[in-house]
Amino acid sequence: MRSVWRRLTIAWLTIMATYRNFKRPFRLTFNGAPFGYEQLVQLIRTFREAFPDLHLTIEEQMVASHHVITRGTFRGTHHGAWFGVAPTGKRVTWPAIAIDRIAQGKVVEMWHVADVLGVLHQLGTVPSDLVIQEEDAG
Repeated sequence: MRSVWRRLTIAWLTIMATYRNFKRPFRLTFNGAPFGYEQLVQLIRTFREAFPDLHLTIEEQMVASHHVITRGTFRGTHHGAWFGVAPTGKRVTWPAIAIDRIAQGKVVEMWHVADVLGVLHQLGTVPSDLVIQEEDAG
């Protein structure tokens, strides 16, 4: 499974999200609001257009009971509009954590967290005093 995740791309996520590997019906929430398959595909397209060279490196992955926990790092160059931010040409990096619950060979629940504030800071849209730098973390 680790080798599959190493080759993960946003295009692969789009294919995966066609229900083959997900329990039906497909239901998500995004910031507390219902978020369906069409919205997921649009979100993936938005990332793909904004960061056409987006790459995910799996730093660590483990299985615990019926859960797959993945810690990774996304890297990409900002070449398209992203959540209202015009293209900057800046290379950005952000960490992400994913916890997926598996039942009968399908993903039945997902919890994914990424450092979007850190990306916005790297793009120059968030003041430095709002972001905790690694050396400041204690």
